[in-house]
Amino acid sequence: MRDRCANTFSEPRFGVPNLNRSDCARNALFRQCARWLCVALLILVCSSCVSWKQKMAILDSESQDLVEQVRVATESGRQEQAAELLKQAVASNPNNAAVRQQLSEFLIANGYSEEAIQQLQKTTVLAPDDPRPYIDLSYLLYEKKQYTDALKNLELGLTLDPTNIRALILKGELEELAGLNSSAVETYHRV
Repeated sequence: MRDRCANTFSEPRFGVPNLNRSDCARNALFRQCARWLCVALLILVCSSCVSWKQKMAILDSESQDLVEQVRVATESGRQEQAAELLKQAVASNPNNAAVRQQLSEFLIANGYSEEAIQQLQKTTVLAPDDPRPYIDLSYLLYEKKQYTDALKNLELGLTLDPTNIRALILKGELEELAGLNSSAVETYHRV
């Protein structure tokens, strides 16, 4: 009985000269080396992911420490220090949506609506599945009389949280302003 490789790659069958058992063995060795190389690359990629996650955890813990300092500063009436600490927290980890949300809430509470709008817009990009920044942004835009943008953000927020009472009330008000009284009544009934 002939070797399978010799039968498969024989010259009469494919017209390929000089393909014999040693070539088949070399190809098998190459495939085995390629498999090990893939495994080694996978391990390397996974180890770099773990170190990245550890780095992000450290950044998050640093940001959370700063946020705790903000809470203490706010409770003791040091608003300027609290604002600076929150800005530091955002600067140390600009991709942390939770810290940006807290900064925007602080800015809203202290009357800095323009800065809060900017932070909330960045937060919606970082956390597109969180309805809070959309709804908070809608309220700020409503106060600025940017009703169309407010309604767009509100719709996104209500898509994520269709039973949010604050959002439903604001939607009803916006529909009333637009003259859509029947829609406003339906929205208020959902509350």
